[in-house]
Amino acid sequence: MKTIQTITKNIAFLAFSHIITNLLGMVSVVFIARILGDAEYGQLSFAQSLIAIFLVITDFGLGALTIREVSRNKELATKYSSNIIFTKLFLSAITLCLIIFTINAMSYPKETIYLVYLIGVSEIINSFAGYFRYIYRAFEKMEYETFTNILISIIRVSIYLILLFSGYGLIEIAYSSIFTAIINLLISSYICFTNFTNIALKLDLKFCKDLLLKAFPFYH
Repeated sequence: MKTIQTITKNIAFLAFSHIITNLLGMVSVVFIARILGDAEYGQLSFAQSLIAIFLVITDFGLGALTIREVSRNKELATKYSSNIIFTKLFLSAITLCLIIFTINAMSYPKETIYLVYLIGVSEIINSFAGYFRYIYRAFEKMEYETFTNILISIIRVSIYLILLFSGYGLIEIAYSSIFTAIINLLISSYICFTNFTNIALKLDLKFCKDLLLKAFPFYH
């Protein structure tokens, strides 16, 4: 009975988070498109779509692997999170290099290239924050994920609206995305390290290699 209650509670939290964050996301899209116009909104959509192609490399299935292994044995949380964070740094460097190479090879205007750089950095930072949410899921504490998702969405939309109504443009929106991503990372990591696990400043290269091999079937 307790297991059923936990599953029901977690599904409810995730569903609520999904609804609220999607609604807030729609608000930001409407105002960005309305105020900046079709051309600049198209630039933003292009940047986000291009980055999404490469962003899967930063996770590489490591999040799903963490949920599976840590949910079975909570004592593995520190070992997994510590080594995966180091591994993600390596994968993120590869991702950023691929983004830079690709956008420069496509001969886009300098503003578009710069926009891709900024959005790319913000999304890579968000990927680290997202990894900590996998820890929440491994411990079956989706309420933390719901709280963080909604809070960050409110902050993001609020900053976007302030900038838009103050007359700022697309590049400022991109800078604010980095700022919001940093807040996201700080909040997510704080919740994780105060409630679930710690970071051990010890890199196990063999274990990292094994992690990548084990995570590959989850990669998509």
